[in-house]
Amino acid sequence: MSALVSGTRWVAVEAIVSRLLQLFSAFFVARELGPEVMGLVALVLVSLEIFRVFSEMGISQALIHQKDPTSEQIATLYTLNWLLALTVYLAIYLLAPCLSAFFEQGGLAEIIKVAGLSVLITALGQQTIALLQKQLRFKAISIISMVAAALNVVVAISLVTLGWGIWSIVIAQLAAVTVRSGCAFIYGYHSKLFNGFGFSFKSVRPIFSFGLYQTGAMSMNMINSRADQIIIGKSMGATALGIYSLGTQITLQAMQQINGVATRVAFPAVSKSQDEIEEVKRIYLSIIGNVLLVSAPLFIGLAIVSPLFVNVVLGEKWSELSSVLSILCGYVLVRSLGNVNGPLVMGLGKARWAFYWNLLLLLIIPFVILISSLSGDVEVVALSLFFTQIFLLCAAYFYWVRRLVGPCGKQYVLAIARPLSSAVLMGVVVTLIYTFFPLGSQLEMLLLLIFSGGIFYIFFSMIINQRNITSFVRNIMGA
Repeated sequence: MSALVSGTRWVAVEAIVSRLLQLFSAFFVARELGPEVMGLVALVLVSLEIFRVFSEMGISQALIHQKDPTSEQIATLYTLNWLLALTVYLAIYLLAPCLSAFFEQGGLAEIIKVAGLSVLITALGQQTIALLQKQLRFKAISIISMVAAALNVVVAISLVTLGWGIWSIVIAQLAAVTVRSGCAFIYGYHSKLFNGFGFSFKSVRPIFSFGLYQTGAMSMNMINSRADQIIIGKSMGATALGIYSLGTQITLQAMQQINGVATRVAFPAVSKSQDEIEEVKRIYLSIIGNVLLVSAPLFIGLAIVSPLFVNVVLGEKWSELSSVLSILCGYVLVRSLGNVNGPLVMGLGKARWAFYWNLLLLLIIPFVILISSLSGDVEVVALSLFFTQIFLLCAAYFYWVRRLVGPCGKQYVLAIARPLSSAVLMGVVVTLIYTFFPLGSQLEMLLLLIFSGGIFYIFFSMIINQRNITSFVRNIMGA
């Protein structure tokens, strides 16, 4: 259990540091380059993400799930990683002109070809990171990731200042990936986690089968999660996509960092306890409470202060973002709860369940986005996603949670209600302060609302959710 607590602490620190660095970089770059260029960046990223899922074929997740992989299996999986990465990059290079033509953006092909090199670079240290996760050695991963994130910020800001435009972001990403993957490989080599190359497909067939289902689930989840940007980029253009993508970047990346702590720690923890369902249930409900403890005040608070936030941080050219950002905060808050099911399902080896669930989502999410995009209004798309996500969260309880850990509706609702009610009360107070006690400067008002929101959230949490917040702080501090 001490390794789990230590891992949670290190992953949390890395998530906070990396997120702050990414936000600082994103805000600086967005303020300088504007919505249209940020829309082009989103098109590049979503194009690469389509391919990136297939560059690994779920090997990392399968390796973590496998209880005692042999040296022969590890060597074979490393070889497969490289072969897949080479194949996928060749596909990226050949199909880049088609993607450029599809989005009707000249010059996008060359950017995609260069940015796609990250697929090859990632393959160098991908397996080492998976093995470190399996062993709950999160300190090494966190330090490497923080160094890479810092380099990304320095390179991006420096090149934007020099006038490199969109290439600033591409080069910064490649530099960060190179450092992260290279350092992971070197660390793994000296820690004897690298077993060289090998090829015995028979030895990895069970692992690879798990990975295939995981790949299917991940590819469909990727399409579901990126269908909004693909459709908006195609039907509404780069500027509308720039506004929407920055909103999702602010909210979704925050959610991914918070949920990343849960996923990276809970997945191996659930895998180790997969024969003890009561312990799995305890871990799952604890993760829900911890995720909401952080995400609920963050997203509810941001939804309330979004007009001030956009004006102060990004400037007037991004004024259309504020209303979209408020809606996306609600959408992402609900989605963060659904994402907690991931480590539960995968930790219990139900990759096939995830595959079928994501197949269902593939029929729902793109359809909702396509219909709502006909309005030509980004806010309508965001609202449609919000209400759809609420429905899916309820459905997921019956499809996954109830079947995997047994009926626990009351415990499930309480795990959600305690931190959520504290955050809602905080939101009411912040709204009252915002309405009746305005200050002259927008920056001063924003800082006052953030500070007062934090104080009132802690106050309400100590009344409503004292046991969970105390446990959470002890875990983070290692007490």
